[in-house]
Amino acid sequence: METLRGYEREEAGRFDQMQREREELDRDPDDVFIHARERRQEIRSQIRLLQEGLKRQRVHKKARGVKRGRKRRGQVTRHSGLSAGDRL
Repeated sequence: METLRGYEREEAGRFDQMQREREELDRDPDDVFIHARERRQEIRSQIRLLQEGLKRQRVHKKARGVKRGRKRRGQVTRHSGLSAGDRL
């Protein structure tokens, strides 16, 4: 019984190898170029998506900086009329 299983495994491996060789012979050499073109298109679309995401991040950062604003040294504040560098 074990010898039959071993034989079946060997034959299955041999037939798989034969099938791969046959598929390789049937394959069109231009398929490589077709796959390469499709991959380039995928990469371009991924780059576009990433660039759009970066643009959105830049817009958000600019908007945050404008809203918050920073007090600079010597700048007059609205409430006290004193500049930030003045001391009492």
